[in-house]
This record gives sequence, structure tokens and C-alpha cells, in this order.
Amino acid sequence: MKLTGILTTILTFLLVSTSTLLAQPNPAQLADQISDRNMQRLANIETLFITVEPEGGGLIPATTTKYIKRTEGGRTWLEPEDEDYDTNTGLLSGVFDDQMPKLVRSASSVEREQLDGYSVYKIFVDDADLLNEMMDDDMEFAEDEVKNITIWIDSDELVARKVRFDQISDEGHEMIVEVIMSDYQNHSGLPIAHSIQFNIEGLDTQFTEEDRAEARKAMAELEKQLAQMPEAQRRMIEEQMKPQLERFEAMLESGEMGRMVLRVTDVRVNQ
Repeated sequence: MKLTGILTTILTFLLVSTSTLLAQPNPAQLADQISDRNMQRLANIETLFITVEPEGGGLIPATTTKYIKRTEGGRTWLEPEDEDYDTNTGLLSGVFDDQMPKLVRSASSVEREQLDGYSVYKIFVDDADLLNEMMDDDMEFAEDEVKNITIWIDSDELVARKVRFDQISDEGHEMIVEVIMSDYQNHSGLPIAHSIQFNIEGLDTQFTEEDRAEARKAMAELEKQLAQMPEAQRRMIEEQMKPQLERFEAMLESGEMGRMVLRVTDVRVNQ
């Protein structure tokens, strides 16, 4: 190869490498990008109602949460009107406020990769003190110690595609919670995931055979009480509870306690 050809190859390699480095934001830059995009998306939204229900029935009934826009100290966010009744277990409110940028800003690494055909930033956060402080406030299922969080954020849309929590209980049981967000739909400029899938690995190990036997006993007792009720009352309760009870019983026997899919069935903006 001629000298000019070698020089051209080296220059091309340097240019490509430089472009890649420039396109790869550091945690602070990415956090700022997400925060700015969220501000833009909330510009036309004052209130937001989201109705969620479990796929295929389940123990959780269909519920609706109202979010209200707040502006304070140069930041804008949506928060649930009733903070004790966030049906989305803090996930959506964590996306609509500055919790996601806060997590990203504290990341120890940001990498590019592909996830289910999407170009994403893989963000790893292992600041345990920060994580547990945030989880105690926002995530109902994060009652145990959170060791680290991995977040996959779409590099084009800057929306969360997947979140993984590595946790450990006081008894030393390790548990991995994966949340997969898909079927994003746009509502007045705000993208909302209409499918939220929970995969919890290690949950079954925390249920002993004694726990399962006690649950079966409680189910049998409920069936007994229903059988003693007047027919009209029994039918009304069965219509309301039977799908959830059957789903719970199936999960109990099959060991699928750690999987659930929530569907967003209705979104109303500024109503």
C-alpha cells in the first residue's frame, strides 16, 4: 500500500473514531438532553389521566391515576394527584419528572448498544445510597435494598425501553426486577408506553411451601364463605373477584408469580 493510501486510511479511522466519541454523551450531557426533551413534551399538558389494567385479568383491578403538572425552581414535572395511589407503581411519574435525569446523571457508565431492534444507551447506576433513597420515595415494589440499576434509553426518542433493578432482601435473597416498556403512543406530544411488563426473578424463592399452603387454605375458606351467601350476593362478588382469584391460583400453582403485564387502556389530556 502506498504511503498516501496508509495516511488516508489512518485519517478515515481517526475521523470515524472522533465522530463516535462526539456522538457518545457522558452521563451529565445525556441527563441534560433527557431533561430538555421532557420539558418540551410537557409544554402542552396540564393534567393527564391514565387508566391501567393487568393483561388477561389479575389481582389488580383497572385503575385510573390523575397527574398534575407542577412548575417550581426552573423545573416542570407531572406528579400523581394522590401520591399514595400511583397505580403505575411510580414508573410513569418517574419518567414524567426529573427522576430519570437524576439517575442518568449519577451513572457510572453509558454505552451504546442494540435492544430489540432499537439503538439505545445502556446506563449503569450503582450509587446504592442514591438508589435506595429514590426507590423508597417512588417505587412501591422496591422495599428491599437496591444494589444497582441498569436503564436502556432509546437514543433517538430518549424514552425508557427497559429498566433492571438488582435487589437483595434483609434475609439475603437476591431478586432481579425487569421492567420492559413498549408500544409507545404519542398524546399531545408526550410518548406513553401502553405496555409495561414486569419480570421478577427470584420472587418464587421467597415463598415457602408453608406460604403456599396458607394461601391455598385462604382460597378454600373464601370459596366456603361464597357458597354460604345468598345467590344474588354470591354472583355479584364472583363476577367482581373470580377472574382475579383464578389468576392468582394459577400463578400460585405454576410458579409464575414473577410475571405481570400492565396495559394502558385509556389516556386523557387536559380534561
